[in-house]
Amino acid sequence: MQIQNQPPLHLTYCLNIHPGETWADQLFAIRTKARAVRERVAPGQPFGLGLRLSRRAADALVRPAARRELKTLLAREQMYVFSINGFPYGPFHGEPVKERVYAPDWREPERLDYTNRLADILADLLPEGVSGSISTVPGS
Repeated sequence: MQIQNQPPLHLTYCLNIHPGETWADQLFAIRTKARAVRERVAPGQPFGLGLRLSRRAADALVRPAARRELKTLLAREQMYVFSINGFPYGPFHGEPVKERVYAPDWREPERLDYTNRLADILADLLPEGVSGSISTVPGS
């Protein structure tokens, strides 16, 4: 939720705390966990979400039907996306990540393609007048 206008400051609930590499996993977290938090923290108000999209989830969300489903859900639940965690390309929970969390890095075209995909998704989801952000892997 926006808690300050100038400069804009949003309080968000980021889905990176929930395990799940698929878009179905993320949808479940929005419908259950994020919804419950919004009801307690900001009942009746727009509530900001930070998506955590693995490459696998981002690939699924490129489909127009999946994006429409998300937009419908966000409108119904009074939520908006303004940030995407695109640091971990692959698995982030349930197994050791250590150095693999940095792969692929910016020397690999897969990182650029993935980040561009996230930017396209975010551009489509951002509410009018809201700036967005993507968290990504540091240099290489």
